[in-house]
Amino acid sequence: MLELRQLKELLTLAQSKTVSQAAQELCLSQPALSRSLQRLEAELQVELFHHGKNKIELTATGELALSYARQILDSSAVMVQALRQHYASQFTVRLQTCAPAPLWELTALCSIAFPELTQTVSIKEEESELLSALEQGQVDCVVVTQPPAKTDLICLPFLTEQLYFALHYSHPLAQQSKLSFAQLDGSSFLLRPHIGFWQKVVYQYLPHCAFLRQQDDHAFNTILNDSRLLSFTSDIVLKREGTRRDRIAIPIADAAATVTYYALIPRNTQDKLARLIAQLELKAQRLKLAQSSPHQDLLT
Repeated sequence: MLELRQLKELLTLAQSKTVSQAAQELCLSQPALSRSLQRLEAELQVELFHHGKNKIELTATGELALSYARQILDSSAVMVQALRQHYASQFTVRLQTCAPAPLWELTALCSIAFPELTQTVSIKEEESELLSALEQGQVDCVVVTQPPAKTDLICLPFLTEQLYFALHYSHPLAQQSKLSFAQLDGSSFLLRPHIGFWQKVVYQYLPHCAFLRQQDDHAFNTILNDSRLLSFTSDIVLKREGTRRDRIAIPIADAAATVTYYALIPRNTQDKLARLIAQLELKAQRLKLAQSSPHQDLLT
């Protein structure tokens, strides 16, 4: 019976050109690889190889076999990945969001809804990638800033966030009650890692600024503590982490600095995710109430 292992050996040999090199890459002895390839020819009842003095070449039939081998190996890899994803999805809630704040909220809601399940989480800057992952069944729920015009998705607005400037207390504008992007365009900013779509926002509205991007939170905090560089925070981050001792947080007045987050879940998975949907619907109701009553705390 034809085995995937034999097809991999055929592919490796075609790439290596010599049995010795192919055997080394496959962690086999030369005699073992030669016998395996001879069995493959015998099982197929065709001649696949021309044997030269120092190398081996594929016959025309061997080239055709190689083409089929690539297709079969690719298909088997796709099958394995799909089966593993399907199996894992039975015990896992897979979440992706466009920013950190909604991820914090969403994981908390998931823990309430599904305490028995594990969670996988990630942040993507491009919302098109989130929608694509959702459509392909790679994730269970994504969070975006714009509701899509799709009827096959449950769309729930559940959270708002306002961006703030975080200024050193000695900054000339540190006593302002509000600031616009334009007022600080041309300054130098320290950026947190993994801020998702917010990176595009600040790059767009602060085109003349210098941004020092950090790859981890420890580096960000170390540099911020030892400098007077400007940075960003938000109402949600302030509630979660508080205000730094030497920084003053000032809300950004521009409309682009305030966003509403929408949780998207495919309708064909609503039975599986019913408990999470119920939690998100409660948050959506509270958000609607808070928006109609400006003094209501949006994060309750």
